[in-house]
Amino acid sequence: MKQVAVLFLFLFSIIRITAQEQNKEAFHHEVGVAGSNISGYGISYQYIFSDDFRTKCTGFYSGETGYTSSGSNYDYASLGIEAQKTIAAIGSTRIYALLGVGYFSNKIHHYRDDNGTGFIINSTSVKNIYTIGLGVGADLVVVRQVNCCFSIGLLHSNFENRFQTNQPNNEIPAFKKSSSLGLGIGIGMSYRF
Repeated sequence: MKQVAVLFLFLFSIIRITAQEQNKEAFHHEVGVAGSNISGYGISYQYIFSDDFRTKCTGFYSGETGYTSSGSNYDYASLGIEAQKTIAAIGSTRIYALLGVGYFSNKIHHYRDDNGTGFIINSTSVKNIYTIGLGVGADLVVVRQVNCCFSIGLLHSNFENRFQTNQPNNEIPAFKKSSSLGLGIGIGMSYRF
């Protein structure tokens, strides 16, 4: 365990020394991957307006269509945007305030034969989540044009669940709506150019 801790400290010190020796080139774009329950998951693009203001867009889509062996198909999408205002810049580290919004959608369509009777049961479940959050984050330039970011903040989420089926005597409600207030977190890695 001591060896792991010493190795971690050694690698962290090398990263910090490398980051401190960089020159201050002006980059205006970042492309990478990010995951945040405030402003979305997936491929991210950030435009750097100035040292003080930035905007980050994140998105992802995955889906499976047609009749599959599992008896279902799905669509998953995530889309978000985040505005950032620099609070402080110390060496290669930037601390910022953020305001972000996001949209997450998960649609699943199930179909199966009802006990060999030939009656096909179809059901569709759709879950939409709308988020808004306010928080703080930190960017650390790891090596020249590669940086890591972390964020934390207050998150408000609105949930919508829809369910539709052709099955008789269904007891699942067709529409349900709720909201919550909680902790929003994010992490990402990107390349500047």
